[in-house]
Amino acid sequence: MNVKGKTNDNIKAIMDIVLFCQCKNMKLVYVGSRVVKPKASFTLDKNAQLFVYQWLKNLRFVIKMP
Repeated sequence: MNVKGKTNDNIKAIMDIVLFCQCKNMKLVYVGSRVVKPKASFTLDKNAQLFVYQWLKNLRFVIKMP
């Protein structure tokens, strides 16, 4: 869900993904002396996150007893 400080995607892990999985869209971007990690393709934007949260909040399970 792209929560700041709650990810395990460090620079070495992303380099391994690019190398072994051949995910070209996960390549690190070098801006001057900084390294910028790209967001994953499955990361939800704020509106999609709110939609998922509302759906989970309204989710109900019905148990039918025989």
